[in-house]
Amino acid sequence: MSSSVVTPEESPQDSTPRTKKACDLCRNRKVKCRVLESQVNCEGCRELGLSCTRDKPRRRRGPLNRHALAQLHAASPNDQVCTPAPSLSPFPAPQTPVTVRETTSDKTKAPGRSVNSILELLGPLPLVQQVLSDWFKFVHPLAPVLHRQHLLYRMHTHGEDVDPVFAALVLSVCSVTVSTLRRKSFEQYPAITVEKCIGIIEDENLLQPQPYTLDWCITWYNIASALLVDHGPEDFRVYRGIKEAMTSVTYLLCFKGGDGHSEQDKEMLKRLYWFLFMWQVGAELRGQPHLTFLPFNQDLEHLRPKPILDRDLYPSSAPKDYAPNWPEDEIPFIPGLNSLIDIFLIWEKGKVDIATKPPEEVLTRAMERIQTALDCLRPELRWRGGLTRFPRGAWGHEVQMVNILITALSIKSNFLQHLGSLLPGITHQDIVRSVRKLHHRFPFLSC
Repeated sequence: MSSSVVTPEESPQDSTPRTKKACDLCRNRKVKCRVLESQVNCEGCRELGLSCTRDKPRRRRGPLNRHALAQLHAASPNDQVCTPAPSLSPFPAPQTPVTVRETTSDKTKAPGRSVNSILELLGPLPLVQQVLSDWFKFVHPLAPVLHRQHLLYRMHTHGEDVDPVFAALVLSVCSVTVSTLRRKSFEQYPAITVEKCIGIIEDENLLQPQPYTLDWCITWYNIASALLVDHGPEDFRVYRGIKEAMTSVTYLLCFKGGDGHSEQDKEMLKRLYWFLFMWQVGAELRGQPHLTFLPFNQDLEHLRPKPILDRDLYPSSAPKDYAPNWPEDEIPFIPGLNSLIDIFLIWEKGKVDIATKPPEEVLTRAMERIQTALDCLRPELRWRGGLTRFPRGAWGHEVQMVNILITALSIKSNFLQHLGSLLPGITHQDIVRSVRKLHHRFPFLSC
């Protein structure tokens, strides 16, 4: 015999009446929509501080019937039906069918907004170009995954074309610039923010499922890098962005071998591969070994980036009025990138030693490798302190040098944390003092 009395095991939430028609948010989240008699909004919307709406039409369950499929194919014979890429928002997007071009060769005839019209949602085009100039001036030495003249050439000649992935690429570069140059961006273009850049990519649905391209890989890497600064590594959007980049780069470079890409694009893929490798090592050092990026082995040494100057990378991108020559085009930044790769590989080699050698020997070999890597730096990348003073390098080389030194100190600290202070003269206090010297020598570290 049933009873209407609420048992102690039942929670008050379970006794709350469930509405026959769920609100839009609860239906997207696929949770129960509960509304009290005296309330207008459901419990889920009230807890999240959102308005409770029931405006979106309910989707018919089950697959489309043959008549609907025939009408859909008749309306777009050259398109294929697929589900959209999940939004970067933490709330699931409605699962409505969309159409995606099978090929991207005829971008000018594809329906949608042009690149320039999408970028104007962020701000005036001259302001967007100023943000891009700041990226190439201040961020490019640390992450040379784009070519300035080639990017500006594409914006100038294909700005009126419909290329959503390229528009997302430019927006992602702006987001990384804002997240990296926080003071400068707040003073000179405060209206451009990381959330605004990511929001435009989401609202315009620029990253729909399609064949992997170099633009796709760089865009997701930039999105993850920008969100990492504002939200930390625990944010799901950061994880999703970096995994999208890792999956696409692994497929294009390691499984397809770069087939279908020019030599210039292959070089960019190689550089991006190593930045993703560094991201994975950084996640391991933070205690988050969950990315499972393709591990390094000796067979992948051919993926080392070639020391090519920007002026020689895309010879067809000659200087134009809208993309004049920069002095930075003559500065070699790839040797510094390869030196940084050597520092990160010391951690990988140390993990192999830990499995077969005693802790003291592992620590000794790791410290020797770090010192050897620092001794083999090019003159413009070496520390210019003490009595030995090399000619002052370019600003980009100074940033690379500081990045290499900070990384070496971080690797040292992690070896000490795992193995203990087994060697005389190498302690955490010594590492902290070295970091303070770098901050005193280079004030831009505090910017």
